[in-house]
Amino acid sequence: MCQTTPRHSVPHLNETTPLLTPATSPCPYRKSNTDEIDATETEGTKRKVRWGNAWLVCFYVLVAVAGHVGLLHMGMLCARARYPDPQPISGAFQFASTFSRVRVFSVGAAGDAKLTVSLGTSEHAHVAFAIQAEKGNEAAQKETKVIASLNKGSSELNIQILLPPSSNGMLHAEVRVTLPQSLEEFLMHGNHASLHWEGPNVQSNFTVSLNTGSVKIFTPLDVSGPSSSSTRSAAISKGSFAATTGTGSISLLETLNVGAGNVDLLTNSGSIDVVHVRALNLKAHARIGKVSVQDALLDHGNVDLESNNGNIAGVFSGYSSFILRANTGSAAVSLYPGIGDTQNLLTCYTGAIDAAVYEFKGKYSASTQMGSVQVSGNEVHKINGTAGWVADSDSNGVFDAETRIGNVKLSFL
Repeated sequence: MCQTTPRHSVPHLNETTPLLTPATSPCPYRKSNTDEIDATETEGTKRKVRWGNAWLVCFYVLVAVAGHVGLLHMGMLCARARYPDPQPISGAFQFASTFSRVRVFSVGAAGDAKLTVSLGTSEHAHVAFAIQAEKGNEAAQKETKVIASLNKGSSELNIQILLPPSSNGMLHAEVRVTLPQSLEEFLMHGNHASLHWEGPNVQSNFTVSLNTGSVKIFTPLDVSGPSSSSTRSAAISKGSFAATTGTGSISLLETLNVGAGNVDLLTNSGSIDVVHVRALNLKAHARIGKVSVQDALLDHGNVDLESNNGNIAGVFSGYSSFILRANTGSAAVSLYPGIGDTQNLLTCYTGAIDAAVYEFKGKYSASTQMGSVQVSGNEVHKINGTAGWVADSDSNGVFDAETRIGNVKLSFL
């Protein structure tokens, strides 16, 4: 038999045990005692390369290491199975009485909570929760409480999510609320909480204020006021929608209609994404993050957009006043001003401005300290390279676009 190193006694690399080579091993599979391969070098000389069984030793070492790692992994799995994470603490509430308002409070310094509101098919309202924690954090899990109560006098459903002051690891409270009917008002205040809305319409007021957490609206939401049998436009009704986060994004992924009311969106650190909104006034400020509005229809109101560090983009129509401020970031907007004289002010510190403006009448100015200025349109009358008027020189409409570093491009269509 070939003299090979046994699998269970592989020599250590620091030991002096010599490795068997084809020259010293009487392996019968060798063709001859001088079995060798010639390799031609660049100088045209030949060198002899001997094939040995050192690769066998490397193979045995790899097998041994793999086996050791496998045993460690199996040990971890066994320990995990023997000492698993604690089971979630769960519970549920059911309310048969109707109510018009939902108020949610989430307090506590440790862990986080997620509230999901959906529209159910049952005649009853349900509040279900599950509190999850990792091993070693059972004390914080037991301290976490979810309380739901109905105040019939004020027709209000109160939900409290009480997180502990400290935690040794992962702690998460999942709360799901199922509502049978629309509401007059929804209020939520949270320290470490997020809102996922898939629920019914809210007639008058929708307010969310979170310290750390995101706001996401997944279904169409109408906050334009109570329905009426009159033939008046729904925009005559008035509602309000306000979402504020300290750290977290605000995403309105479906149509939001507040009629002749206001939409206020504010985040200190996070992005703002709006698919479609209809309101009197729209305010969207992101201190650190982008602002994106795919479509906004205003009822002769005001648009106020701001980002200290992020781009601003969107399509806006029907407004009387449009203000955009970007400290570090670019602006790319399509604007359809409302009837009459409109005021437009676009300012960037570092970033380009690209605006397509439809049916604007009045005076314009465009300037940059470092970049180019391009103004175009069939009814554009230029006074100089940075100022002029569009369509009607007597109109009181104003359009100012200014950036310090970046190009300015205005297209009056």
